[in-house]
Amino acid sequence: MYSYLLTGIAAGIASSILYVSGSIGTSLSLFLYFLAPLPLFLAGLGWGAKSAGAGAVIGMVVAIFIAGLTGGVVYFISIGLIPVVLCHYALMSRSFDDDTQPSPPANSRRDWYPLGHLILWIAGFAAVMTTIFILFILPSTPELKSSLEVLFGALLDQNPELKTRLGGEDAVPQMVGTFISLLPVTFASYTFVMATANLWLASKIITASGRAIRPPFETSAIFYPPLLPLVLAGLLVATFLPGFIHTIALAATASLSLAFIFLGIVVVHAIVPNVPVRPMFFAMFYITVIVLLKYAYIALVLVGIAETIFAIRQRYSNPPPPNTPGPPPTIRDG
Repeated sequence: MYSYLLTGIAAGIASSILYVSGSIGTSLSLFLYFLAPLPLFLAGLGWGAKSAGAGAVIGMVVAIFIAGLTGGVVYFISIGLIPVVLCHYALMSRSFDDDTQPSPPANSRRDWYPLGHLILWIAGFAAVMTTIFILFILPSTPELKSSLEVLFGALLDQNPELKTRLGGEDAVPQMVGTFISLLPVTFASYTFVMATANLWLASKIITASGRAIRPPFETSAIFYPPLLPLVLAGLLVATFLPGFIHTIALAATASLSLAFIFLGIVVVHAIVPNVPVRPMFFAMFYITVIVLLKYAYIALVLVGIAETIFAIRQRYSNPPPPNTPGPPPTIRDG
């Protein structure tokens, strides 16, 4: 009866340990920190959002015990909260067969909360998290600059040739300024990728275990609201405004752009025909994306926007993605 609670407690302890391991500073610890939300996603997708919520609370308590009050609060906001919200919405559904029945049959087909909407929740969460991060970082910008100057100065002193190529003594201030100006983009992008990757990995693991409440996510079914490109355009305009608005708009633009990049990759996979050279094509495609990162970024954003406006997959893919669902689904108790 209370298996969801026990699972949540175990997931919270594991998640908090992964979170605290990030303070060690090694490459392995950073990788473990990246996986900190995974136990909560597993509990949420397999035992319900209440299990993930219990895990988030327990994880915060453990993090407070290990890393202090600030560490526990940061854990709950940056790691614990998003799995609870995403699992809550991911497990919402409605019956296809008969919406008028108070208790639909267990074997009835169900319409689940769209994956595209979950991706947008992640983008919004990344923007909000970055906003909170900047609020805490901006007051200590002088101390941050001093620390970064020491760090970059030590790195360049060990590489005199690189220091010369970057401008000599002026290289350190330039590197510090660039790093701070890119903090909103970097933090928003990292948060988006971390949440998306852990949600996808948890779905794969929980589906393979046979414990999944909802069917596996189908990336081919991702769609966004038609007006979303206008939101991105408005955020781009806001990035030209001064001060704090610029910082927040930059973070929101980065996270929403990643959502469109995700959709752009899905579109490319959908429209490329299933021919023998398909694996080779995608190998070259991803190599090109890595090599031409900035231009590939822009191109995939444009593909995602074009899909949202013109429904490219419905014209060129076979079979086309499902239509947009109607009224909001209702919660199904797992």
